[in-house]
Amino acid sequence: MKKILLAFIIAWALTACSSKQTGYPRPAPQTRIHLMNGEYIALSKIPAQTKVLMFWSIDCSISRSKITRLNDLAGEMKGRSDVAFVAVNLDLENKSQAVVNYIRKFNLNNLMHAYSGNAGADETFSAYKTSYKLPQLVVISRGEIMGRSSRVVDVKRLIS
Repeated sequence: MKKILLAFIIAWALTACSSKQTGYPRPAPQTRIHLMNGEYIALSKIPAQTKVLMFWSIDCSISRSKITRLNDLAGEMKGRSDVAFVAVNLDLENKSQAVVNYIRKFNLNNLMHAYSGNAGADETFSAYKTSYKLPQLVVISRGEIMGRSSRVVDVKRLIS
């Protein structure tokens, strides 16, 4: 029994740490994002052919560290008009000022920011059926999901 359990744990660890993703590319859902200024924009109307969506929350310490890394990556790629970085915040409406303050405090100016105040019921989050484990990053190119990850390094590989 111990050998079977050990074999299962080793197999799980090997697959959990793998960066190879299966089932991609696949069609991206048509949806829109709710920008911080209250406007809605269809993802398809963002002119970049590749879009990186990050679903995050200020209440999640891992999200806070990853959004800073994603902002740095977006800064490195600032001259590339073919890539857009969109941070979709999933905090509740009563945290809107805290979200704005966080974005300002950490100078997250290289990202397009979306926030509906609807948490897990956010239109884009629901359309992409991402895990509730945050942060989640989704790379979309030419209308197809190219991959998902919780690691910025995987995103960098997918858009290079």
